[in-house]
Amino acid sequence: MMTRSKQNWETKHIPIKDLLLWDENSRIPDYMLGGDEYDLIQTLLKKYDLENLAKDFIKDADLPQLEKLVVWRNKNQLVVLEGNRRLATYKCLVDPSIISDDDMKDKFESFKKQISIDKHFRLEALITSTKKEGMRYIERKHYYGNNEKRWEQYERDHYIKRTRDTSADSLSPMEKDSIFRANFADKVKLVDLPNSFIQSVLGRGYATNLYRVVGGNEGRKKLKYERLEFELRIEDESEFLKLLKIIVYNIVKKKSLDGARVLNSRTLNKERAIREYLGSISPIDVDEVDRLIKEAQSTERKKKKKGKKSSQKRKRSQTNGFLALIDPKLVLPRNASDKVKAVFQELQKINVSECPHASSILVRILIEVATVEYLKKKKETKQLELTLVKKIDFIKDNYVNDRDLKKTIEQLHNDLLTKTLNQVAHNTLFLATETNIKDLWINVYTLFKFLVPGVKTN
Repeated sequence: MMTRSKQNWETKHIPIKDLLLWDENSRIPDYMLGGDEYDLIQTLLKKYDLENLAKDFIKDADLPQLEKLVVWRNKNQLVVLEGNRRLATYKCLVDPSIISDDDMKDKFESFKKQISIDKHFRLEALITSTKKEGMRYIERKHYYGNNEKRWEQYERDHYIKRTRDTSADSLSPMEKDSIFRANFADKVKLVDLPNSFIQSVLGRGYATNLYRVVGGNEGRKKLKYERLEFELRIEDESEFLKLLKIIVYNIVKKKSLDGARVLNSRTLNKERAIREYLGSISPIDVDEVDRLIKEAQSTERKKKKKGKKSSQKRKRSQTNGFLALIDPKLVLPRNASDKVKAVFQELQKINVSECPHASSILVRILIEVATVEYLKKKKETKQLELTLVKKIDFIKDNYVNDRDLKKTIEQLHNDLLTKTLNQVAHNTLFLATETNIKDLWINVYTLFKFLVPGVKTN
C-alpha cells in the first residue's frame, strides 16, 4: 500500500490581506511575469469572468468554503498557487477601488454591499513550503481535469427535474425548459436505436440540434405533441417514437437519410430549414433506418474480424521481428546529415519496450534535427530561431502540398508532438510507454520521410 508523507502540508485559515496572487499562473501571459498584483487583478478581471464568480460568492455566502486554496510559503510570503481567480475576486469585493475599469468598479461596489467581508476575512488553505508539492495539485486539477467528468445537458436537466418542486409556481422559465428537456430525454431513451445513438444525441454537440428540431412549433406539429408547461401530451405514441427515431438517427449522422440535407448547427438555425427537413421525413422511413443500422453493424463486425486477424499477424511479426522503434533494415539516403543518421541508428538499436523514455527523447531530437536540416537546405535561415512547432508549421504552409501530410502534421501538433514528447521531458508525473511512442512514431515517421526523402529498406 502506497503512503505519502503529510509533513510538507498544513491546513490553515488565512486573512485575504496576507495572500498574494501568483504571477506564474498559467492564466497570466508571459509578458506579465513578475508583474505587480494590481496588474494581475486587471488581467484576471478582463479575461476570466470574476463578475459572475462574485455573484456566486454572494449567493452562496452562507455555505462553507468548498474548495481550499493551495498556498506556497515562499520565505515570508504566502503565494496562492491554486485559487487565483477566487482570491482576485475576494480582493475586488473587499476593495473595489483596485479595479481600473469604471463600469466593473461600479458593479463590485454594488456587490460589496451585498456581502459582509473585509481584508481580515479568512480563507481555508493548504500550505506547503515546497513549491513542487503544490504543483502536484495544479497538475491534478488543471492538467488532468481532477478526473472529473462534466455533466452533459440531459444530466443537468435531470438534476433540475429531481431537485425542484414542480408543483410550485416559483419555477423560472429556464427551470421549466430544463424539466421539459428531461422529460423529452426520457422519451428519446425509449427509441429503438443502439445505445450509442441515444448517448450521442443527448450529449454535447448534438443535444442543441435535437431540441431545435423537436422543441419548436414545427417539431411539435410534426411529432403531434403539446407542451404543457414542462410536460408532453402526445397524440400518437407509436408514430411519435418512429419519427423521433428517424430524427435522432439523422441528427447523429448529421444528414438526412437520402444525404441531400446536411444537419448541423448552421443548417438548423432557421425555422424554414427545420420545416423543410421535417417535411421530408415520414414514419415509414424507420425501415430505411433499420436497414442502414444493420448494414453498419455488419460492416463493423467484418472490420473487427479483419482487425483481429491483422493484430494477430502484427503480434507474430513483432515476436519474430525487431525490438527497436525503427526497423533495423531501413537505410537513410547518403545525403542525410551525420546527426540525423546517428540518432536514427540509435533508435534502430534501443529496445523500445525496455527504454520508452529514451526512445521518446530520441524521437524528439530526430524530428528537431531533421526539421533544421530541411530548412537549411531550403535556405530558410530566418526560420531556424522558431520553436519546433512553428518550424514545422512554416514547412507545412510553404512546402507541403499533400493534403494527407498536412492533416498528419496538424494531428502531431494537436495531440502528440506538443504534448506527449514535451510531457516526457518536463512533466515529473508523466510516464512514457511503449504503446505511446509507437503510436506517435506512425505520424512522426510520415513527416520524417518528407523531411528526409529517400529512406529505403536494405
